[in-house]
Amino acid sequence: MKQGKTEKAVFAKLSTQKVELGSVNELADLDNRLSKTEELGKKYFDRIEPAAKKARELKEEIRLGLSDLEFLRKQIADAIRDGDMIMKEFSNNADEIGIDPNTNNVYKKLKSGYIKSLVDLQNKASKFQQELKSL
Repeated sequence: MKQGKTEKAVFAKLSTQKVELGSVNELADLDNRLSKTEELGKKYFDRIEPAAKKARELKEEIRLGLSDLEFLRKQIADAIRDGDMIMKEFSNNADEIGIDPNTNNVYKKLKSGYIKSLVDLQNKASKFQQELKSL
């Protein structure tokens, strides 16, 4: 059966209105989807931003801590070097005049613990510094 011009025009107009209605529905769906995505983004950022702020603060504390540890390691190295030199000089001077350097309480105290304690502290600082650098 052959369609007349009026019938074809009616079908064409209905098809166009259907397409336009479909486009309006797609726009509404897109608006809804974008709105939900925006809400989700805000929710995630509200959760993540405080953690990021804490991470930045910790990073700064670690940077300062590394600087402090480097300063400490240099101070310890200088103290050990100076201590070894002074201890050797004292021992040599004591030997020259025929005295056992271990009869001096301060010498014995330094020899038995402080230098070793500083070396241990220096090793601990070095290990901690390496651990912080790896973060």
